[in-house]
Amino acid sequence: MRWIGTSIPNVLLIELRIFRDDGGFFLKTYHATKNQAAGVPHAFVQDNNSGSYSLTFGGLNYQIRQSQAKLVRALAGDILDVTVDLHRFSPTFEHWTGGIIQRRKNP
Repeated sequence: MRWIGTSIPNVLLIELRIFRDDGGFFLKTYHATKNQAAGVPHAFVQDNNSGSYSLTFGGLNYQIRQSQAKLVRALAGDILDVTVDLHRFSPTFEHWTGGIIQRRKNP
């Protein structure tokens, strides 16, 4: 796993490493101790899966009272993921960061 910072504090890109052999593959998707060491202070408490058809706008999420950390992964195809800082008194208020998340070919 490799953690890459973005232009917004607390928004990280985590690159996963796939281990392959003749029998298949292994992919570690979460490691609490390593995430905390990389500056991710939150405990991972829930895992959801969502599917969208090609060229679908997947949704806009905004939490006021109970903020949530998001873990986004492409199982098939590509995802354009964008994060916007909507914390009114943040130095990066209304700044955004984003990019294409690609499913690794032949996992």
